[in-house]
Amino acid sequence: MSLPGSACDKLAKRNLVKNLIANLYRWVLLTVFVFLGLMLPVSGSTDNHPLDERIASVDKTDLVDIEVLFRKLVFEDDFGYTLFGEKPISLAGYFTEQPVGNILLGHSGRFPVGSLWKTWSKYQQSFVGQNFLLLNEPDSSCEEIRVITFINKKYFVAKVNEHLDLFREELGDDVTSEGLLERISAGKETFFEILHDNEVLYGILLGYGKDNALAFERRYELMKALLPHCLSGSHDYTLHIPKKLANFSSLQDELSYWEASIDGFAWPSKWALVRPPGFVALKDTAETLELQKKYRETQRNLTALYSEGDFLNTTLRQLSSLE
Repeated sequence: MSLPGSACDKLAKRNLVKNLIANLYRWVLLTVFVFLGLMLPVSGSTDNHPLDERIASVDKTDLVDIEVLFRKLVFEDDFGYTLFGEKPISLAGYFTEQPVGNILLGHSGRFPVGSLWKTWSKYQQSFVGQNFLLLNEPDSSCEEIRVITFINKKYFVAKVNEHLDLFREELGDDVTSEGLLERISAGKETFFEILHDNEVLYGILLGYGKDNALAFERRYELMKALLPHCLSGSHDYTLHIPKKLANFSSLQDELSYWEASIDGFAWPSKWALVRPPGFVALKDTAETLELQKKYRETQRNLTALYSEGDFLNTTLRQLSSLE
């Protein structure tokens, strides 16, 4: 089958050009906030909260690493929406060793996440309360990548229960939200393995919405069959040809429909301290509009909260809370 290269060009522009300037502004802003935060005392609390004693017991150099790590996770990787909002999970991936190509192109990353995580892991048990779960696992498709997954247990359970039919259809009729959480906490399998590598279930738990997750998965399956050269990684190639749906004349026709119906979820916010969650969504559907409303409200709350200062104390207090 001969396919036009314009579709690949369109995807490349979306991924590399559309957000380039916005990302540059956000990176500069984050760097400024990290610098200013590290110039201030590590803990400015004056209420003798039990957390203060735990923070005071941490090596000062290690505290710097911990603050840099969480500033990245909160301001760049959506962790604030899980920590203070209703987003069930958030994640961040990093290379254990930077690929030579990234280094040569100057894309080796501004923060040594692996090293920062190693510092944090010495203290994690002292600061992660019963409401959250923080994992560091190997990526299911690339051994050079590890994935940090942050889970809000309350909203994880609620989201699985909301779509329990889909979870049972894929994982078995005896699946429960609490049982899934127990398996994840046990650490014998990776999160993605427990979900059977199912993109729809993963998207739902990431807070992207059921319809958006289903649309993304269908488009992805069509792209693997029709435009594999637009994707990357051996797992993106397949010999399976998706079944043609009756309301489309061809698979290419359906792919064109999804390309026209799906767009980036985030709203313009190049100067925002906390960026919007980044994913693709169906344009102007009730689900997408409701998610935008909810995440905008959380973004405003996060901005107000972190604008008060003492980033690390604010973050660790919520992370270790028992309520």
